[in-house]
Amino acid sequence: MKIDKNDIAVYGGSFSPPGNHHVKVVEVLIEAGFRRIIVVPCGYRDDKKTRTNDIEKLHRAVMSDMAFGHLPGVEVDLFDLEKDVFTRTWDLERRYKNQGRVWHVIGADMIIGGRAGESEIQREWEHGRELWNKSNFVVFTRDGYNLLKEDLPPHNVVMTAAVETAKSSTEIRRAIAAHESIADMTPPLVTDYIERYRLYSAGLTVRSGEINIHSPRLLIISDPDNLRAQEIARYFSRFACPQKPNMILVVGGDGTMLRAVRENWRKRLPFFGINAGHLGFLLNRIEALPEEWEDVFVSPFVVHQSPLLYVETRKHLHDWKGAFAVNDAWVERQTLQAAWIELIVRQRANGHVTTEEWHLDKLVGNGALVSTAAGSTSYAQPMGAPAMLVGSPHLVLVGDDVKFPANWEYSTLDLNQEVEMVGLDGKKRPLRGSVDGVDLGRVQAMRVRTSNIAAAEFVFVKGQDLAGKLEEIQFPGAISSSGWRKRPTTNS
Repeated sequence: MKIDKNDIAVYGGSFSPPGNHHVKVVEVLIEAGFRRIIVVPCGYRDDKKTRTNDIEKLHRAVMSDMAFGHLPGVEVDLFDLEKDVFTRTWDLERRYKNQGRVWHVIGADMIIGGRAGESEIQREWEHGRELWNKSNFVVFTRDGYNLLKEDLPPHNVVMTAAVETAKSSTEIRRAIAAHESIADMTPPLVTDYIERYRLYSAGLTVRSGEINIHSPRLLIISDPDNLRAQEIARYFSRFACPQKPNMILVVGGDGTMLRAVRENWRKRLPFFGINAGHLGFLLNRIEALPEEWEDVFVSPFVVHQSPLLYVETRKHLHDWKGAFAVNDAWVERQTLQAAWIELIVRQRANGHVTTEEWHLDKLVGNGALVSTAAGSTSYAQPMGAPAMLVGSPHLVLVGDDVKFPANWEYSTLDLNQEVEMVGLDGKKRPLRGSVDGVDLGRVQAMRVRTSNIAAAEFVFVKGQDLAGKLEEIQFPGAISSSGWRKRPTTNS
């Protein structure tokens, strides 16, 4: 069969991790004439737990974007990872069939026994026999499997993606566990990412590490209303390369950083901020621009990864709409009447809400807010919640001016918990929703959890210690009315 310009290749898999062999498959599809290729990393699968649940879904989302996102005509569909579901091939075909003729990309191992009706597709896939007879398949040859013409499905194209150092994802994971190099098995960005966060190793993964940016190519984003920010941006314009950047330079305050992250997180580039505002918790504080800044990109940086929030709001019955937040999401009273809010905290695991659930039948106050660790120093901390380091594996739920219950101010949650905030008596006490300070208008309810796919890497020069910034927040200096002072210890 001939590939048409409007055909769509759908390439699903666990991609845990994506290797050079996966990238080669996509490159062959491009060479064959596919102008649109959709890569679909799958969510949790009961039948392949070790492939889909061995690391956080967030890491698989990031690595998939790093491996495939730069290739022409390629889209990485992260729906399954965000919702933590496994969309069957039958449903993928229905999702895309109105956009063009769909071709499913498979390996030769899946068609063995096809002539006798005993292939994996025919035996194990949902609607497998119907798919076999009616759907289109791109079949890639695979070492160790004898591809027989008689086993091919009726509508097929056979392709080969030979890679000199081809390894399966299983072999890559085994090499990592054995402390062997994977530099010839995975794309460079993926290799660096795995090493940075210690993925697939025996120890625990981390949220912080080091990153080197040699020969910086910057996408520069600055506050247009801040003269100091514009001056700094001009200073670094010599490194500008917006067409092919390897770092995003953000100059301004935390608000500028929030906007930059929301608009650019999918680029999977590190964000390096220079503070030209006030506290600038997410940015480096640079008092001047000395000549030694010419060499600043030679040294390794400290990097902290912060997951974003996935926020769903409902304005009408069953009308849920999703958005992402870097710092926080909250609901508050829209009128002079105090807000009445039902709070529900649910535990999530493997894409499902577990039986564990906590209820606060009625909170009375100005509102309630859910914050990431990165956002804990913004609105959450003045409400009474603790300030946390970027990368801390926690969310915080905090009430604003809570009248009832009188003994509750905030709760610290883990990243697998979801919060639902539901307005009570919406006619008399309507709620307004906000995401990172952006007004969403009147809402009936809001659900907030850690995103499975969206995150930002915040980069700091060594010495720009986040812990030091937390000290400034919790123990303000002499100009503060709190009375806190920082002084050297003395020996008695």
